[in-house]
Amino acid sequence: MHTQLNNGSTFINALDILYYGNTKIHEYIGDLSETEREAAGVCGWWSVKEFITPDLCRLPGTLPWYGKQYSLDDFIVYTFYGHKREHGAQIGVYRDEIGR
Repeated sequence: MHTQLNNGSTFINALDILYYGNTKIHEYIGDLSETEREAAGVCGWWSVKEFITPDLCRLPGTLPWYGKQYSLDDFIVYTFYGHKREHGAQIGVYRDEIGR
């Protein structure tokens, strides 16, 4: 799941992680009935279905350490888009300073 770069550093192959993570989840839930998937109490009050439902990603407070008003998709969008935009703006200022 890691790729070696020419400079010796490695990076994680996100597509592999998504593929193998999804495959592993299907191994765990593949033989569960719909009733078993909907039963509360798998982790706290959450059911298996709530763990794997994308709408849960939009539920505020799913990452309390990030902020009660934020959801998982807020974190993902900021981490993989917003944060890079901020750095892009900083690089833009640097480019202006060096006349590029």
